[in-house]
Amino acid sequence: MKAVVERETMVLGVRGPLAFLSAKVGDTLAERMFLVLTAVSGVAAAVVLFPVSLVHQAAQPLTFLALGYSLIVALLHWQARRGRFTYNLFLGVLALALNLGFLLNGGSLGSAPLFFYAMAVLVVVFFRGRRRWLLLGVYFCDVLGLLWVERSFPHAIRPFAEDADRLIYAVTGAGCGVAICWAFTHLVVGAYRREREQLRRVHWQLDQNLREIRKLRAVLPVCAWCRRVREENGDWRPIDRYLATHTEAFVAHALCPDCAKTTAAPTESR
Repeated sequence: MKAVVERETMVLGVRGPLAFLSAKVGDTLAERMFLVLTAVSGVAAAVVLFPVSLVHQAAQPLTFLALGYSLIVALLHWQARRGRFTYNLFLGVLALALNLGFLLNGGSLGSAPLFFYAMAVLVVVFFRGRRRWLLLGVYFCDVLGLLWVERSFPHAIRPFAEDADRLIYAVTGAGCGVAICWAFTHLVVGAYRREREQLRRVHWQLDQNLREIRKLRAVLPVCAWCRRVREENGDWRPIDRYLATHTEAFVAHALCPDCAKTTAAPTESR
């Protein structure tokens, strides 16, 4: 039974379009989420946000922010592929990037608030117990603090030069947010389906084991002369083959002391 459970556990890796992001077979949902988010957010910052910010010379600080974030998360992803998952450091980098993005990209009118929900989901996935609730409280206070800064010190927020810039960053931010939400949904739904399949297979194996136990508990029709066992289909089989087929026991032939004496007596007489 233990071997069956171990075999079923091996199928819990990432499948589908994100299969290449699995660090090892049988990893946890938090580890898969870490790998996927570092890859998706790093690629989005390097391929989408960095070129868009580079084109708009007015958003030069945002250009360095996107480049720095993509390089850091690439390093974190590389470490995770080697088995080291730095959840605290990644959340700290992500929180710093969102705070700076909020200040440098139009405040609540920019694209940074689109990723606030993803940050809260990561805290729930990565941490447990009191630490989860503590970090959620800190994160909630951080969001309220950003809104308070925008209201009390509007000059601290870097506004958009034109309305077209706001539209461009809104579209790019929405696209990146959709990609991250798709990755979240793919991982959660995929893990749920695989766990259901695992439970179904384990339940089937348990049912098979219970059937075999019921067979062994039943009265076995054994021939009084040749000691063969009658199968359910009416065939008679040697008892050692019956036990090997219906159980995990292996029959090793040997002689008891009484039989050893009876078989050795004719040999000595000769």
